[in-house]
Amino acid sequence: MLSVLKDHRYVLYTIMLLIPVFGMHTPVSGESLSLFAAIVVIAIEWRRIEVDAELKRILIFFLLYLFAFTALSADHARSVKGSYDIIRGLVHFPIALLLAQYARSRDVSILLKISVTAFLLAQFLFPQKNFYGFYVNPNNVAVMLVFFLSLSLPSPHSPKKHAVDGLIAGLGLLVGLYLLVLTNSRGAWLGCAVAAGTLVTCVKTLSVRIKFALLALVAAALLGALFFLNWKGMELSLRDVIWEALFKETLSNSPWFGYGINYAKELMPTLNVPFQTTHNLFLEFFVSSGLIGLTFIIYILYRLLKHYLNFRFDRSGLFYSGLFGVLAFFVMDQFDLKFASYRFFGTHCFFLGLMYAERRHEAGTAARVRNESRR
Repeated sequence: MLSVLKDHRYVLYTIMLLIPVFGMHTPVSGESLSLFAAIVVIAIEWRRIEVDAELKRILIFFLLYLFAFTALSADHARSVKGSYDIIRGLVHFPIALLLAQYARSRDVSILLKISVTAFLLAQFLFPQKNFYGFYVNPNNVAVMLVFFLSLSLPSPHSPKKHAVDGLIAGLGLLVGLYLLVLTNSRGAWLGCAVAAGTLVTCVKTLSVRIKFALLALVAAALLGALFFLNWKGMELSLRDVIWEALFKETLSNSPWFGYGINYAKELMPTLNVPFQTTHNLFLEFFVSSGLIGLTFIIYILYRLLKHYLNFRFDRSGLFYSGLFGVLAFFVMDQFDLKFASYRFFGTHCFFLGLMYAERRHEAGTAARVRNESRR
């Protein structure tokens, strides 16, 4: 744990760790090269990275899942590529663990906030048809914005003497929300609303009356955006066509083991489907690994959720950022994102890592310790 960073090398380490984090959400090549900078820091600082035995077991189960359904794939080359991208994304978990430790220093914390806000402001340099951003597709821009909006959340427990930090984060939050509205990404709007509503209920310092008022504000903002700012309407934009075609094809021809990791993109042109991604996380699991793989991945997710619920967390700004990101992206997973990609998996691992870094102890363990002390 770092209370004060007296050595400027930690600022350098932070910059090296942020390179792949920011690079993950820009449409440029060289992802592996940017990861190399972070891997160097991880190799130097590996003693700071503590992962418990249960999380390691969950990781092993997941790697077995990848190996099995890459081996059973109808196109091994495509599945190896998808699995490789997923494994690269795992690196963002230790990146988040280290960044969370370094961010306990105000120097690093304000560097992180300034970097995020500057990155969001930079989107105005790339005007698109009806929005701003690095990407031509507004949904890709929305994914990037939700990621950095999560990091812009001001801490409800931030000391008054650090008001400047809150102002910088607040600017980033306002800019990010404005840009997100312009993308008209309904999945991102819904994800942010669900995440924001959950965070409001989790802040213990708020009274019940204030919580109800904030929840009403979040609901009103979502409904206002959907009914007054939404030019796409309430239809699913052909997602139902994708879902029906992929589900029927997999259920009819490969229901038990699916077609292999990352095979959905190969399958969709044969079904005359107008997109290249499933636009639903669990449907992609089904197409990739059938009913057996889907059951196994649900079991892995259950163990991961149960493990996280067994922790008590420090309610820091980074904890709320991690929780917001996990919830927002889980909602978006059901409408937009692709599982077998570096960007998808890196994003999820990063936010899980932020939360994990703020854990204190397992609730069950603490209860056993108390019971033993009473005896």
